[in-house]
Amino acid sequence: MWTYRIFIADLLEVLTAELARSLRLQLERLFAPCTAGRFQHHAACFANRSVKPFGHEMLVYFMPPNLSIVKNVPNMIGSPNLGADGTTAPNAGASEVYVKSDHPLFLAKIAFHELMHNRLKLSNAELHGQGGLASASIQANTPLTPANIQSMAKVIADPITQWTEGIDILASGALDSSSEYHRANWPR
Repeated sequence: MWTYRIFIADLLEVLTAELARSLRLQLERLFAPCTAGRFQHHAACFANRSVKPFGHEMLVYFMPPNLSIVKNVPNMIGSPNLGADGTTAPNAGASEVYVKSDHPLFLAKIAFHELMHNRLKLSNAELHGQGGLASASIQANTPLTPANIQSMAKVIADPITQWTEGIDILASGALDSSSEYHRANWPR
């Protein structure tokens, strides 16, 4: 048994320090029942160019509203719905949450939902009927159901490659004033 890590990619620093800390704790609480019995520990941690997920671990990007990194996934089918709370390209291991709220539990539940798409490799039509955090609409009070836990626990240790190229794109773009990912260029 080893430590299971859920990576938070906030390379554009959309989350305040307090929100990031609280979000990390909420993600750890949500994933605890999914990792129980399979891993000694689990942790939510922050991704950067030198710290990235591998093997069975998960990655979720936190983005400003109306700005996507997942749209850069090779062979992306369609465009992300920026009006939604998040997007996943399930066959590419790429998930993102649009930070439209400063409520850490809500953002953690959206991340869990997107990571369900990611790990289970399910489309909206396939996932949303399962209820709880798999539902089409997530609120801060949407429950994590036993079925959600069971679904994620089944695949939690499966090696599913995460799309980490977005980390480098965001890190470079944040420093490039001509990039859409440069803070001064974000759509507001």
